[in-house]
Amino acid sequence: MAEQDDRVQEPRTLCEYFSQWEDFEGTVFYDEFDPAFVGFGWQFNVGPIVIYNQELVMEILMADGDSEEDALEHFGYNVQGSYVGERTPIFLTHVNDGAVQDFMKRQAGAAISGWSRKVSKKVLEIN
Repeated sequence: MAEQDDRVQEPRTLCEYFSQWEDFEGTVFYDEFDPAFVGFGWQFNVGPIVIYNQELVMEILMADGDSEEDALEHFGYNVQGSYVGERTPIFLTHVNDGAVQDFMKRQAGAAISGWSRKVSKKVLEIN
């Protein structure tokens, strides 16, 4: 007679890990991009939406030997371009461009609203 293994199996993917909580029911995960996982975004009445770092996703796609051009085409059409419901994952692109920072600094001098003044002031303090 075979012995039964009563050990709890550790989750192998983020989907398996988060599926143990009811709040994450219906959340869409792309298991192949687990190393690019950043966190969750939340929308009113929608629930958690998975966020992946787009740069790391591209690295994962190119690790299989695809050229950057082929990986970009695959990503744009098959990954980012596919809608799988209101919880379709989001791909975060970090903006480290000096032009964007310059734009924010210029906005600090021409505050259009109270919100822009607060944001611009914080941006100037950070830089």
